[in-house]
Amino acid sequence: MSIWNEVVRGGIAFPQEDELTEQSADSFFFNSQSYTVVAEDNETGELVGLYILHPNNSVPPGQHEDLLS
Repeated sequence: MSIWNEVVRGGIAFPQEDELTEQSADSFFFNSQSYTVVAEDNETGELVGLYILHPNNSVPPGQHEDLLS
């Protein structure tokens, strides 16, 4: 969560302005992702990265044509 909030504070990668709290991170954000991973430095134990995977612009089958018109 601290990595995410650091990027949010930078203001150049994500549209939101509010930082995640422990409660909002668990209940709203990370639990709604398809896959969430953190990268850890094996020597220091420091968290050095975060990756999330989630669908973008989910559209029911057969409705993609509407997006193109």
